[in-house]
Amino acid sequence: MNVTYKIHEHDFVALYLFIFSKSQIIKKKRRNGWIVLAIIFALGSFYFLAKKDTFMCISTAFVTIMTLLFYPTYFNWRYKKHYQKVVKNTYAKRFGQTEHMEIHLDVIVVKNAIGESKIKTSEIKEIDETKDYFFLKISSDDLFFLPKKELTSVDELRTKLKDIGFVINDKTNLEL
Repeated sequence: MNVTYKIHEHDFVALYLFIFSKSQIIKKKRRNGWIVLAIIFALGSFYFLAKKDTFMCISTAFVTIMTLLFYPTYFNWRYKKHYQKVVKNTYAKRFGQTEHMEIHLDVIVVKNAIGESKIKTSEIKEIDETKDYFFLKISSDDLFFLPKKELTSVDELRTKLKDIGFVINDKTNLEL
């Protein structure tokens, strides 16, 4: 099966966000930052309560509540902005280029303007399917992406990958 697609900036951003969503280190960093900030603001609120400064107590209590409610959303937004800058600085020359992927029973061949790569299908560790992408993870922990909107038949690709023997992890509820 042959697949041809163009690479866009948002494809690389989605790749980074997918990696970000699976990273235990980043999940721990988000959780710890969320807890520490909430505790600091709550302690500040109790400090001002003890000092009988009602305005500052209410203000810091409000900031504590806002932190508890919106810190995860802010954290994700901040990382998305960070990855957009990284992608613009790193991959700008690849935007708009066409890639070809040939999927065979024993090998996957990826061709682009730089050259050609052959990956043994036995070296593919996992395939994840999100709402907009297929992510193929190989044994060296590199990831390849296939944007669904660029494919003519997503179902045909899914069937071909399953026929080869791959299990496709359903991550369609994952927001990138």
